[in-house]
Amino acid sequence: MRFVFILILAVLLLPVRSVAEPEKVYVGMYVVNINELDTKAGTYLGDFYVWFRWTGALSPTSFEIMNGTETTKERNYYSVTNGVKYAVYRCQSKLSRVFAFDAFPLDSHELTIEVEDGQHEIANFVYVADTLNSKVHPDLRLAGWQTGPGKCHVRLWTYPTNYGDPAQPPDYKAGYSRFVMAIPIKHEGLGVYLKAFLPLFISVAIALLALFVPPDQLEVRVGLAVAGVFGAVSSQLVVAGNLPETPTLTLSDKVHIASLSFVFLTLVVSCISFTFVSKEKLPQAARIDRFARLAIPLAYIAAIIAVSVLR
Repeated sequence: MRFVFILILAVLLLPVRSVAEPEKVYVGMYVVNINELDTKAGTYLGDFYVWFRWTGALSPTSFEIMNGTETTKERNYYSVTNGVKYAVYRCQSKLSRVFAFDAFPLDSHELTIEVEDGQHEIANFVYVADTLNSKVHPDLRLAGWQTGPGKCHVRLWTYPTNYGDPAQPPDYKAGYSRFVMAIPIKHEGLGVYLKAFLPLFISVAIALLALFVPPDQLEVRVGLAVAGVFGAVSSQLVVAGNLPETPTLTLSDKVHIASLSFVFLTLVVSCISFTFVSKEKLPQAARIDRFARLAIPLAYIAAIIAVSVLR
């Protein structure tokens, strides 16, 4: 009995071993420049500094630029102050990202630079974003785009594979800490909108002129409508040439579809008016034209505004 009591007391007095927490590494970034942006190809060049602060034994210097290729890394500075290790790298990389063009030409995107450690998994090593000091150079400019302040965050990135490692179970999933710097860019303003659609609007206006031609001159009316169709289709081809293949309808697609629909409507009205004229019902034809001259342009303007605002 005494032996059992001593054994229980010994177990209770054993030191409690705490579960080891992953080492924290503070990561920050200063983006010097972004250039050669090609939204169609989804590529851009990044020039930036990235730094690390840590106190643990695991080194974060084996980092990788996960959305970059042709990356160059050069360590500019390394120091140890009161046990805190600090390293700064100057990096240049060809970066890539899939852009969404649903709102083109009033689209907005994020240019990201994604950093991940190449050796240490999340159980042993985590990033902490240095949000206070991570910034974008105030003189950074991209032709044709408005840029916003950069924002950074850290996320967990899981790979659903054990990479064929026989030491790991088949259902093993490796998790890593990933630092992401995001720079918002956008197209905005009436100038960008008109630059994209002005040829289209002129083509529709030419088609609408058919409503002011006497209803008995059907060939002239049809010729104006056909000219409007060719102009709208040409505009669609030019705009589509600046975009990659996308399965969704963009704002540009919707505006062009609406425009072609109204051009077709003017052709329908012309045929109806000519039918009344051929039956010698001139008053009815005149009323249809008077109504169409006001209703169709106003309806077209309302449709374009609705499509653009509700994109």
